[in-house]
Amino acid sequence: MNFGETLQSLRKNQGLTQEALGEQLHVTRQTVSNWETGKNYPDLELLVALSNLFDVSLDILLKGDGHMIRKMDQERSDGRRLKKSGWVGRCGGAGLGLLCSTLIAPDSFQRTAVIVLGLLLIAVSQYLQYRWERLLSLP
Repeated sequence: MNFGETLQSLRKNQGLTQEALGEQLHVTRQTVSNWETGKNYPDLELLVALSNLFDVSLDILLKGDGHMIRKMDQERSDGRRLKKSGWVGRCGGAGLGLLCSTLIAPDSFQRTAVIVLGLLLIAVSQYLQYRWERLLSLP
């Protein structure tokens, strides 16, 4: 039995409608319907709430639904990748800051070096951003 079938069975055994369950979890009836049909899945916080509400272990809720478990693992992995990519934006911002600072500096070798460094930081950040987006779009 997959997660949606398990949830539907537990809900019906408790005599709850999708709307009543949604109200208890502060989600819409459509959200509950989507869970039961396998269109999407609840996040971990809602899974724990469902486990508590129906007084069943998470193992019972999730067992047999390998697709859901793989999807959760993928979302967790994607979240780590996004967290790691946060410094990419700061790198581009530093490059832009360096370029802006040269607007008031007198002409000199240092100004030229700062301009080159700023452009290099922006180019590197754009390349890394492109790479992160490609990684996240992989199946």
